[in-house]
Amino acid sequence: MAAPYDIARLAASCALLLLAAACGGDSTQPTPAPADVSGLYVVLATTSPASCNPPEAFEVLEATLGDGTLSLTLRVEQLEGQVRITPVSGQGPYGPVTFGDTSPRVFPMEEDGSLHIESSASDELTLGDRTLFIQLTGVATGGFDRDAKPIRLATSGTFTQVYREGGANAAVFATCTQHQTNTGSRVDD
Repeated sequence: MAAPYDIARLAASCALLLLAAACGGDSTQPTPAPADVSGLYVVLATTSPASCNPPEAFEVLEATLGDGTLSLTLRVEQLEGQVRITPVSGQGPYGPVTFGDTSPRVFPMEEDGSLHIESSASDELTLGDRTLFIQLTGVATGGFDRDAKPIRLATSGTFTQVYREGGANAAVFATCTQHQTNTGSRVDD
């Protein structure tokens, strides 16, 4: 079963990664305004197995690294030059997913719907007798295909998790990297 930290990371990753196609028209007619991307989206978030350094750390951290596929429902609100994304619900291979943080995240969005997002977060995790401080950084690109009916999104990104045993300033226990792709469409068209 995916840990609550994994679900929050996947939800945040989904919110980070949207890929767009540009809208257009011919030069003799006024170009219509691009379609508003606001709405409810169902997204499949697929995360690859982690690569850790040192490699033996994977055995200790495997339960927290959450590879596989989740179905996520996200509320998207287009703002002026921005998009606000809120996780609504999720379904994993073992049942419903509970998000640790359901607050909306706001990201800059280009006129064509494309995004380039860099994010970071931190958390603390207890595994058996170990207390690990986790620093997560992620980079994602993506956007909306406004011409598709319904509007589609596709995203891709990489995130790195640095684990420190004992606290935020302790020595690094392990560094793990994963790739995630997200594909979905608006369901309230």
